[in-house]
Formats: sequence, structure tokens, C-alpha cells
Amino acid sequence: AVVSTQSGHYGRGDKEAVIRLQNEVLQSKEEQLKSLRAAVQTTVQDTVQTEMRSYGEVLKSSTPAAISPATFKKVVKDVMKDEDRSKNVIVFGLAEEDGEQLNEKVGNVFVEIGEKPPLAAVRIGRRPETGTVWRPVKVTLTSSTAVQQILTRARFLKQQERLKSVYVSPDRTPAERSARRLLVEERKKKAAEEPGRNHFIKEGKVCSVDKT
Repeated sequence: AVVSTQSGHYGRGDKEAVIRLQNEVLQSKEEQLKSLRAAVQTTVQDTVQTEMRSYGEVLKSSTPAAISPATFKKVVKDVMKDEDRSKNVIVFGLAEEDGEQLNEKVGNVFVEIGEKPPLAAVRIGRRPETGTVWRPVKVTLTSSTAVQQILTRARFLKQQERLKSVYVSPDRTPAERSARRLLVEERKKKAAEEPGRNHFIKEGKVCSVDKT
């Protein structure tokens, strides 16, 4: 029998030979792909194992010498404290009363500057015997973003007559409070020496500008 095609005429035997050749080519390609996949998988496994061994050796050789357990624990504790502080503000100058509803009182202050965040407030320190000194209030908010919003708008408290003595600051560490106290003293000194200029604290230093 003869098979007719566009390119010419082939016998049945020729057609069978072509099909057999195609099958052999396909089988050869499949075997090559299997071999290639096996080689890639082996290479990846060897690389991962090598990297894991290298990382483990680094940890074994460097960690104990570089960071002792006590130091590591202290670092983690300090980081956690810093994270906690980033969600707090301290409110000074807020009148203290027996049986006060502190959350509501602080919330009303924040409303005056256009903020109404969820909060938890508590007085800090021992209450003095005299009633003329009010303890500061630590206010915990839901996020550091909320803290930044409060601190940014806290300057508007000065525009409220009954809240002019209320001051809001970040929850600083003892070291930060000491550094801040020195800056405040420096600002006061400059204000006395140069009353014709405005003096303020910015980015950890006292700045002065001419009054307009």
C-alpha cells in the first residue's frame, strides 16, 4: 500500500519507520529530562545541607563567645521595654482627685486636641501627702502610631485655658529623662541670656531663632 502526502508518496514500511524513530526520540528526551531533574535535585539538596552545616558551625563557634546568656536576656528585656514604651505617653499637670475616673478624664483631654483613641490610664509614683502636687499619668494606647498622633497634636493644649498646665511627653527611659532634663535646663539658661530669641528643643539639642 502507498500513503500519499503533500510532499510525496511513502510506503507503509516507510511510515512505520518514521513512527518508530519518533518514539525513540521521545523516549530519549524523557530519559534526558529525568536525568536532568535528578541532577538538579541532588545539587539543591547538597547546597542546602552545606549551607545548614555552615550556619550551624557559625552559631556554635561564635554565639557563646559573642553573647552570653545573661547579656542576651538583658538585650531581649530592654527591647521589650522599648516596645512597651513606644505605645505609652506620660501626661503631666492633670488634676488628681479621689475616686477619679482616670480613663474618662484623659480621654476628655485628648478630645480637646481632636483625638479619641482607646486607652488605659494609671497614675504613677506614690501619692504625695500634700494635694498641691499631682502625680503624672501613664497612658497606654493601641499602637506607636496613635502615640505619634497624640504627641503631634499635644501642642494645641496650650490653646485651651483650662488645660494650659497639662503637658504630654513620650514615655522615656531614666537615661532619656536625665538627658531631657539637661536640655530643659540649657533652654532655660539660654532664654534668660537671650530673651529676644525663641529657644526650643529639637532632635536632642537646644535651637534658637530670632523672634518675628
